[in-house]
Amino acid sequence: MEMSQERSADYVSNKNLKFIGKRLGSWITAGLILGYLFWRIDIGSFAESLKLAGMAVYLPLVVGFIFLWLLIESHNIMMLCHHLGHRITFKQVLEIRGVTYLLMLINPFLGLGGIAYYLSKDIDIPLVRTSSLMIFYSYTEMISLTCLVTIGSIFLTYRSLFFTQMYYLSISAIIFYICMGIIGRKLPATGHFKKITDAPIWKTFYDARVSSFFILPLWRSVYFISFILFFYFGLKAFSITIPLARLFVYVPLIFWVSCWPITPSGLGTIQASMLFLFKEYSSEANILAFSITYSTSLLILRIPIGLYYLKKRHHSYCRRKG
Repeated sequence: MEMSQERSADYVSNKNLKFIGKRLGSWITAGLILGYLFWRIDIGSFAESLKLAGMAVYLPLVVGFIFLWLLIESHNIMMLCHHLGHRITFKQVLEIRGVTYLLMLINPFLGLGGIAYYLSKDIDIPLVRTSSLMIFYSYTEMISLTCLVTIGSIFLTYRSLFFTQMYYLSISAIIFYICMGIIGRKLPATGHFKKITDAPIWKTFYDARVSSFFILPLWRSVYFISFILFFYFGLKAFSITIPLARLFVYVPLIFWVSCWPITPSGLGTIQASMLFLFKEYSSEANILAFSITYSTSLLILRIPIGLYYLKKRHHSYCRRKG
């Protein structure tokens, strides 16, 4: 019995060490990327860009959009649940999304895991089902992002080699996602395919109505378009003007890069992608000043939102117990 308990304790301890190691590794990676980017630029020019930035315009803009993004994303998750046959109120989803902002600061996938966990608690369905919902949610994200890249590429007056490549890549990605959805729904529930069709984690693809494959990505696109608009006006506060059509290509690409689970909240990877994509429109120091301000403001402003909803949820839990 004691041996069993010791093994169990060792297993938990090893898991915790691995988790801490991964988190430290992600912060070290972010530090190395940022260190390299700062090494490339003139620090004096970076400080000057921050000094000259129109913070009186940027700060109210980012605060307003932070709350707008919270409302839109909560609506997106509510629509996802409704389309897959689960009734939940907007107020419930708003609280869940607010709380999971704290997890999202570490890693976007950890944030999705948090949403799955709290959804399973609030609508009383298995965690594997809510995890399946989040997989379908990510699927709709990829469709909406690739569609926006395609739309932006179509409306460009001049398409360089890079934009031409992005255009054909996004078209290919859309075809792939559509085929993935069709094949997923049409797989025969026999033979080797039965293991896939019966797997609870993929069940949402079979339960979703055909209309869900169009409506949910459309609603998700509203969220990403609001980010594109924020970039369009936010960049102007740093004297960077980029055509709106190009931002329809750039911003989804920045989102893709930020989702790579190698740094916390895309810190470092976001800055590198902006330096690459925005290089035609301003100096590296000025672009880095905007990107650092952008990442920092999102991190700082989402913390009080997360803490507020965590406290609210804790009070609700205490009232139920009492």
